[in-house]
Amino acid sequence: MTNMDRVTLPAYTVGPDAFASFADIVLPLGERVLLTGGHTALSVGRPVLERAIRGSGVHIVDVMHYGPDCTMQAAGQVAEAAKAAHAQVIVGMGGGRALDTAKAAAEMLRLPVVTVPTIAATCAAVSALSVVYQEDGGLSHFYRLNTPPVHAFIHTGILAAAPAKYLRAGMGDSTAKHVESTFSARGHAVNHRNALGLACSHSCYEPLMAIGPQALSDNEQGKDTPALRDAVLCNIVSTGIVSILVDEGYNGALAHSLYYPLEELPQVAQNCLHGDVVAWGVLVQLVMDKDERAPQYAHFLDGLRIPRTLAAMGVDKDNPAVDALLQKATQQSDMEVVPYPVTHAMVRDAVSKVERMA
Repeated sequence: MTNMDRVTLPAYTVGPDAFASFADIVLPLGERVLLTGGHTALSVGRPVLERAIRGSGVHIVDVMHYGPDCTMQAAGQVAEAAKAAHAQVIVGMGGGRALDTAKAAAEMLRLPVVTVPTIAATCAAVSALSVVYQEDGGLSHFYRLNTPPVHAFIHTGILAAAPAKYLRAGMGDSTAKHVESTFSARGHAVNHRNALGLACSHSCYEPLMAIGPQALSDNEQGKDTPALRDAVLCNIVSTGIVSILVDEGYNGALAHSLYYPLEELPQVAQNCLHGDVVAWGVLVQLVMDKDERAPQYAHFLDGLRIPRTLAAMGVDKDNPAVDALLQKATQQSDMEVVPYPVTHAMVRDAVSKVERMA
């Protein structure tokens, strides 16, 4: 047994010409690549990528549609397709679930994986895990990878043209990474790796407070601007780096713990993106923790037009079934490392205060 801590940080290329470096980075890994992703993502990104690699020596030997969720079965199917095509590299293209499927498939085969995010809703393009779902759609487990993807190609032209709701949700998820990790680690004597991750978490929050609404407006107009690029990098890269660096116990807290049970409500699952619900959960956590940033964060959510009450999500907070879900939130694994015991009553009271704030 070795006594060491190995850290591999993600590499990425960003900009409207991000694919220009694709062959330079991928060819040393292998010339035969399997491309996998969702139908919409492939329809948008595949033609741009194919033009960029034409004549480069990189060959797309097969295209595999994943999905619709990242399940072990879906990852296994991608792995089988890659094996049958004698692929040397797997390229994931799309949103979080598509990229997680590609990463899981590559892990099964011990192949290198590179990612091409077509929306900026999550850090999946650089993180070293896949969120795996059950076949019925429920959360199954986190599949931990040995390393993050070899490289992420963040094409801001594609991202600027994507629906703005995904950038908005990504900003909710990104700000949560800072608020949750610093809350969970409070009072702990952290080592260098965790201290570095916690320091990086500020770049998931403070820049977005300043540029978030402008980035969203630029995205709605299809403009690739400095504000949009910075928001994209906060959502994808900053959040992913924190995820890699900090211990698992510091990677979540109340915001995500509220999301997982509320996802069981049809009106939430059908009408709200992950990051939108998590952003509401951040506000609940700030209120519960008596954090003076709560009013500023509520204003930030208003600027992004993220629903900041259960009522705005179509959920009746006084419904006994909803109250049972709030209690379930206190029992999530993300609540195992917190600076003080968080009770059902505390969460219920904070939710009520957030409803009244609106």
